[in-house]
Amino acid sequence: MRKRSLTILAASGLMLASVLTGCAGGSSEDNKSSAASQDAGKETDASKEDTSGDASKDATDADPETTADAETDENGETKAEEVYTLSNLDPMTIDYSKYVDVSGWKDVKVTKDDVTEPKESYEANLRKALASVGFETSEVDDAAINGDTVKIDFTGYVDGEVFENGSAKDYEFVLGSGRFIEGFQEGIVGLKPGETKTLDLVFPDPYSTDPDFSGKPVQFEITLKSVKRVDLDSITDDQVKELIKNKDGESLYETYEEFITDYNTENEETYRTNAIWKKVMEEGVEKKEVCTDQHVFAVLRRFHK
Repeated sequence: MRKRSLTILAASGLMLASVLTGCAGGSSEDNKSSAASQDAGKETDASKEDTSGDASKDATDADPETTADAETDENGETKAEEVYTLSNLDPMTIDYSKYVDVSGWKDVKVTKDDVTEPKESYEANLRKALASVGFETSEVDDAAINGDTVKIDFTGYVDGEVFENGSAKDYEFVLGSGRFIEGFQEGIVGLKPGETKTLDLVFPDPYSTDPDFSGKPVQFEITLKSVKRVDLDSITDDQVKELIKNKDGESLYETYEEFITDYNTENEETYRTNAIWKKVMEEGVEKKEVCTDQHVFAVLRRFHK
């Protein structure tokens, strides 16, 4: 039985995080350009299809080369440290100079320290993966964190007026799943059940769902009604055997420890690739005034062979 056939990782939310910031002439706060995704059952103008998955796939398909930098250990001896780069990727074949200067991408290096997934992010992705295959979530009275299943009421306002498809009651989703426009889910993190918050956001530009809203300010009043969470400390081996199965219904793992070992192995390359692309965006890209995040996105994905 091949444990590496684990299918729940596709839903774990470990794909490339949104690292595209606003272009020159507008800060990231002024360019709320995260594409939103379609929610199961009910759509709103805050929750539509996210097209960033394609480039995430391109990013995770990259095969970073390994080089060596000299480093001295505690005994004073030189040791090799793995350093990952994007230098295996081919140059662009289109004229992108008016949008973005990516000439610095070859100089970007990522060390193992950059690759390590923060504990909070790691546990959030693990909770999302487990919840996706039916692990029990329990209602908690804690502040919401990524990976929680939250239920909210929200109302959206444009120019002070409630707009069509911008409101919902008892709307339930996994926090950090990539749905909604940029800033929406981030604004829920930290809220406790019963609390209400007003978010001042901006629709993406362009906004294909409703072009009339492209780049327009929008205000959402959100009430958090409940928070449910997978308790990682209470998971039993029997639960793992019962819930994590292959397509033929056979258990993939006998113990939780086996699952965690495989989970980490499966995601090691993803963590590394995400870290590389994040650092390239921070240090190897200079965006021109006319560019949009979509331009940068298109440019970088064309690097890949």
